[in-house]
Amino acid sequence: MKKGIPSYQKIADDIRNDILDGKYPKGSILPSLRVLSHKYGVSRFTINQALEILSGIGIIDIKHGSGCYVCYCDENKSINWLSLFNTSTLPNAWWEQRIKKEQNRTPFIAQTPGLSLDFNTRHILKTALNKAAERIFEQESYETIDIQGLPSLRRIYSEFLRKQGLKVTENELLIVSGGALAISIVFHSLLSCGVNVFHPENFLYNSINKLKDTKANLIPLSIDMEGISSQQLAKYSKLFNNAVLYTEPTGSEPDGVSISMNRKKEILDIIVNSPVPIIENEQKRYYRLTADSVKTFQEMYSDKVIYIDTVANVICPHLQVAAIVAPPLLIQRFCDIKIQLEFHSSAISQLILEEILMSDEFELFLNDLPEKLTGRCDHFEALLKKYCAGILEWERPYAGIYFWLKYNGAANLSAVVESLNCNPAFKLRIQAGKRFVPSDTKHFALCYTNTDVHEIESSILILCEELKNCM
Repeated sequence: MKKGIPSYQKIADDIRNDILDGKYPKGSILPSLRVLSHKYGVSRFTINQALEILSGIGIIDIKHGSGCYVCYCDENKSINWLSLFNTSTLPNAWWEQRIKKEQNRTPFIAQTPGLSLDFNTRHILKTALNKAAERIFEQESYETIDIQGLPSLRRIYSEFLRKQGLKVTENELLIVSGGALAISIVFHSLLSCGVNVFHPENFLYNSINKLKDTKANLIPLSIDMEGISSQQLAKYSKLFNNAVLYTEPTGSEPDGVSISMNRKKEILDIIVNSPVPIIENEQKRYYRLTADSVKTFQEMYSDKVIYIDTVANVICPHLQVAAIVAPPLLIQRFCDIKIQLEFHSSAISQLILEEILMSDEFELFLNDLPEKLTGRCDHFEALLKKYCAGILEWERPYAGIYFWLKYNGAANLSAVVESLNCNPAFKLRIQAGKRFVPSDTKHFALCYTNTDVHEIESSILILCEELKNCM
């Protein structure tokens, strides 16, 4: 038995392995508390803790007065969400301070720079601001804001998401101040339980220190052109208990790889027959370069999915409104954590988003956005071919806001990136590869959406000159 692991966790792992090996077949009853206590040389309380873990992840069903029945791989058994997501109270403001620190750091803000004004977002935002201001002056919005979000916005937001194909009601929706806080709320509740997190190997949030300071067991899954490996997921879902799968299905940063529908079906076949739920972070869903209808995990199997949406970023990355979609019981847990992490919610930002979602102009904008993004991507790639061929290599992204570029020279890319970020004439957002993969010294990410089209060419010329001077 490994040192540093609680006795109840070791016992839970041991019993789970016995179940997987067939010692306790599905439908059989585990030995009594007295027998297990004697076998492992611990108290009945410790055995109870181990059994609660197994019950929480769906391996056994505890029927008081009858016994513990093995029900592993029972696809009809729903997840015991509350065994995976906890509401531990925060002893001080450490978490809130960390979130604010991360949100205010320039490299962190640069991860979601949004769209430049020449994507015609200005008029939609201006109209929404004016209408929200009218409502404020008419005192319609002076009511106490619900911790779950403005009721009117939750109703309109849930209607909007249903049009996108999601299965959601306003009671299954939590409004928070931005995507970073949404992820923080979900991860805080998970990590307080020591949950294993399966995630894409190029895991952007590895760079956020708040995850490194937790007891999370981060387990990377390899990626190919169809997305995360379903074979690895199938293997790990049997080896690790108390686990969740974190996904960025559309345009997973930094290389823009999206999970194909075929791969999604493979993943769901595994999820349906295991106690592993999915956290689906779809902050790049609206940055697809095609208008093809792509189903989300939430749409395909809502009972096992927590969904994160940030449509506000498309209009203005500083609007700071995001949504978490989850079962109502779990939403209440997230509300408890939100109270601890967020002193207030901006009613004004929520009113602005409400006006945006009700706008016919915004619906047309979203419909036209894939074509506009494709045109910008084509223009950006043509300039790369014109000026950077032989210096850089890249794959065209499927979605997202970055090109993932490889440089084979000997230059210190971190120094190059720092130099470019300090150059006022360089208008593109650039990040060194180690921001995404700590050991990566050859790649960097270049955003093609945040700069007006007439400024792109001059910035690419500056980039190429900088790299040539370092060769």
